[in-house]
Amino acid sequence: MNTLSRFTAMLALAALAACGGGGGGDGGGGGGGNGTQPVTYSGNSSAAAVSTSNAGTLTSSVIGGNVGAAAALGVSGGSGPDAAQGLVDVGRSLSRTFRATLSQPRRPDGTARLAFAINIDQTDACTNGGTVRIVGVLSDSGIGTLAVIYSGCRVGIDAVSGQGTMQIEAFDLGLLLPTNSVISFARLTVRGPGLSVDMSGSFRLVLNPGAKSESLIQNIVSLNNNNGRMTKSENLVFFDVYNDFFFPTSYVETISGRVFHSVHGFVDIVTNVPLVFSTLAQAFPGSGEMLLTGAGNARVRVTAVSPTVAGLSLDLDGDGVFERDVRLAWLDLSSPAGTDLGDSDGDGMHNSWETANGLNPGVNDAAGDPDADGFNNLAEYLAGTNPNVSDATLPPPPGPGPLPPGPATGLLVTLPNNSDIVYDAVTDRIYAAVRGNPGSVVPINPANGTPDAAIPVGIDPVKLVRSHDGQYLYVALDGQSAVQRINLATREVDLTITLESDPFFGPRHAEDIAVLPGSPRSIAVSLYKKGFSPRHEGVAIYDDAMRRANQTPGHTGSNVIEFSASATTLYGYNNETTGFGFFRMAVDASGVTVTDVYDSFMTPTLIFGLGVDIRFGAGFIFTTSGLMVDPIARTVVRTFAVPATFGNFVAVDAALSRAFYLSNSGGLTWSIQAFDIGSGNLLGAADIVGATGTASSLIRWGAKGLAIRTSAGQIFMVQSTSWIP
Repeated sequence: MNTLSRFTAMLALAALAACGGGGGGDGGGGGGGNGTQPVTYSGNSSAAAVSTSNAGTLTSSVIGGNVGAAAALGVSGGSGPDAAQGLVDVGRSLSRTFRATLSQPRRPDGTARLAFAINIDQTDACTNGGTVRIVGVLSDSGIGTLAVIYSGCRVGIDAVSGQGTMQIEAFDLGLLLPTNSVISFARLTVRGPGLSVDMSGSFRLVLNPGAKSESLIQNIVSLNNNNGRMTKSENLVFFDVYNDFFFPTSYVETISGRVFHSVHGFVDIVTNVPLVFSTLAQAFPGSGEMLLTGAGNARVRVTAVSPTVAGLSLDLDGDGVFERDVRLAWLDLSSPAGTDLGDSDGDGMHNSWETANGLNPGVNDAAGDPDADGFNNLAEYLAGTNPNVSDATLPPPPGPGPLPPGPATGLLVTLPNNSDIVYDAVTDRIYAAVRGNPGSVVPINPANGTPDAAIPVGIDPVKLVRSHDGQYLYVALDGQSAVQRINLATREVDLTITLESDPFFGPRHAEDIAVLPGSPRSIAVSLYKKGFSPRHEGVAIYDDAMRRANQTPGHTGSNVIEFSASATTLYGYNNETTGFGFFRMAVDASGVTVTDVYDSFMTPTLIFGLGVDIRFGAGFIFTTSGLMVDPIARTVVRTFAVPATFGNFVAVDAALSRAFYLSNSGGLTWSIQAFDIGSGNLLGAADIVGATGTASSLIRWGAKGLAIRTSAGQIFMVQSTSWIP
């Protein structure tokens, strides 16, 4: 099959992915009784009432968890009524097949650029039977429209029939690559044993080779004829950034848009932390976090614990507090094990998982061990394994008391709805922000894990920054357009800084805060607007509650900021869009201005990656992706050997010449690594066993301590005598 006809297989693959891609034997290849009449969504069009009984299904409708994903993993997948309704599989299969196969059609003599318009009419055999016919005209510049007609075309074991149209709107003649294309189809039918799915809609694919990225915008309706269930995607956007555009082996993904389920209604999707896929074959992300929002602001927070295990946190009443946390295999999202996420017996394992695995959801049987492998039911639940099948190795479940990470020892404290932590040496306390209305900041004694009286603050505190002299603690609020200041001597809020509001975009919030060195009453704030992309609204300087006149422009800019050793130089990084700019800014009495920007279009690459954060220490910028950057020369000084490029956290101790990294080392295990700044050598490492959710903070405390926070509200306080001198 030639290049052009290979391209058309992407529609077949997309259709197969939408309906699970499973089955075996000999499926039919007819067009179905509905002919070319488009599939029209006729299900629930209201916002979904999120509950413990549908949260798994709603998540599966977005990310998958179905038979198609199971087939990719070589295991059995979900078997419930919604097992064939994942829409993310459609987009991912489409874009990857598109990029791998499509290039500019060539002249008969084999040269690349066309000197004349070309008429195409060819029929080719599909991979496993059936045919695909391509008809249309492309111009000299590679622009034009092609009709793609399937007749029982098999890609895998299920057959696709129907007609699609591909409109190439932009073509890069230098790279021989279409950069903006729309694929639409009135109705495709997919038939196989036990499988009958029809789908209609369109995709737009925009490629940016220079930024190693692609955007896929999906608007489709899928009908499962066997049960009448339908799904619909509405401006569902997948934005992927690859490690290499033409020969990718890994990528990072953000998802946004709206997905409808014909029974439950729709949810709106945003990506809080980019989803990380270490390989192209990986069906589910190894880390990252999405938020699904339904009726009444009820939400499901989906955390990628590993490529096989997901964590779901439920805010069923929309008050901003996630009152229910569950753990389950990705493939169980749409299976019977994901149909009841309640916990009737309070044993930490949700009801339907217990029922599916032969346990009793009415009895606390967390300590049971039916397979006698030495790992109790709760440990198996947290690891996403079967309690009835013996496992050779498994991390123990989390619990209070000493941790067993090799050379480090410490304590574990659980503080629900904890959103950030910071350490103050003057009071010798770790301060933890706790979401709520009102919220609070809780001081914790790291020596014994004992909390002091909570300090009341505004609605939903999410970011804490301490002044260098230990006089103040600044608190960014998510539920208010404000930053509050706590006087640590009195442990009371002594100032509220109200952030400006835009008449169109609404109130601004603080995405990051940096205190001016030597000026504890002055801060730099990276502003953002909620619900928009790009979200950046510039960087501003505040003296107490008064904003200085000059601030940097919005749209794209410094999402995260760090001061140098001087209050006159501020560094920033754009971790939201693929410009990936490293900003140098000048601060004076009039405010802050951008001096220069080093972005992803300049060579050599400086800093790269969505969601990457930065820290300043010892005269250098340290990135969570493992880089040590000279901000004056704007060069990479060294790269630390961290296990992964994304999803890490870094803490710098210039006095000790140490850079500490926290990275996921596989499954439920997070590892701390200590590097020497001068040589880049690894000085020691330790595993943090028993973490639930994803790691979300790493800070230094005391003489030999580090503290780690997870999205599940855990705070691990560890000490080491080996890698902290």
